[in-house]
Amino acid sequence: MCLACRRRVERRLLVRFTAQDGALVPDWRKRLGGRGVYCCRNDRCLRRFIKNKKGLARALRQNVAAGVPADEILQGVLKN
Repeated sequence: MCLACRRRVERRLLVRFTAQDGALVPDWRKRLGGRGVYCCRNDRCLRRFIKNKKGLARALRQNVAAGVPADEILQGVLKN
């Protein structure tokens, strides 16, 4: 399920993010350990997802800061 729009879609259509040392990191291969959250690959959902710090902290069960700047995450996700 996408954390931003709350739609249920196939996992292969979503991007997984995880917290590594308190930083939000995209998990392209879906192999990193720890709790993960998913988001759609579209621009609107990604912006809403990154902006929702409280929801991310709740879902990951820890406070997170964008490890990679939001614009870099958006460009990387939209490119892949």
